[in-house]
Amino acid sequence: MKRDNTIVDMPEPMAKLFSDYKMNLLQVRDSGKYTFNNEDVRTVFDISREFFEGNVEAVKERYKDKNLQPELVAVIGKITESSFLMKRGARGRGPINVCTALESWILEEFKKGEQQGFAKGKQQGFTKGEQQGFAKGEKRGIDLGIMQRDRELILKWTALGYKTHEIADLLGFSEEEVRKVQTEK
Repeated sequence: MKRDNTIVDMPEPMAKLFSDYKMNLLQVRDSGKYTFNNEDVRTVFDISREFFEGNVEAVKERYKDKNLQPELVAVIGKITESSFLMKRGARGRGPINVCTALESWILEEFKKGEQQGFAKGKQQGFTKGEQQGFAKGEKRGIDLGIMQRDRELILKWTALGYKTHEIADLLGFSEEEVRKVQTEK
């Protein structure tokens, strides 16, 4: 049997075991149209909403002289997924100045971004360097292979009785380069 305002049907004896509480659900980003009687709740929703809208400067201006309890800073950090604010609130031992906390947060986020950018740039540099190194190594390997082949041809043709100037003409070398290989043996 379904009671009024219950979510699921269940037998009456079982329904008596469960409390059916009224619950209000609201979105932080849409919280500007609500009036909160509790100042702490109003502050948490206001700061969180402004963060989501990217209005950090507005928060700094509006709350520049405001101190919050560490628990409120931790809640704002949780809502906005800011590990910095969560940690700052968790380790707080007294009121935290909102402006100071935000400036520290901005600095921390800047450092994180800088580190991420450095790591990405470093990886891209390694990748580019690796590609350039591979291309350079490949070219060097090809050049060494060609030099070895030319050396072997010079020695083979010399053994077959070809004259130095003939070998030089066939390979496009100077006679001096051919003689150098012939005398290395």
